[in-house]
Amino acid sequence: MNQTDAVGMACASDVPAVGKWLHLDIGQIVAFDDFTQNDDCYWWSQMCSTCVDRIGKDALENLLDDCGSGICGVVGCNNESDYYIDFPDDKIKFV
Repeated sequence: MNQTDAVGMACASDVPAVGKWLHLDIGQIVAFDDFTQNDDCYWWSQMCSTCVDRIGKDALENLLDDCGSGICGVVGCNNESDYYIDFPDDKIKFV
């Protein structure tokens, strides 16, 4: 299904049902349970430095912005976030 945002632009990405996870495949699967779609129809979340270090900053380097706030979106983590992460459409799957 396609979602139309508040300004009427149709997003091409499938919108997951509430409670679904987003899997990011960067050579390993990283599961997120907190993610959102911006006005430009791109998916993003936030990450804490502990999760970034555990996964490997090199694997995430081009996806991170170091001005994150809120709670880490990685499944099982409730730390305060340090980064925003943008998800490339070709690397994500909703499960």
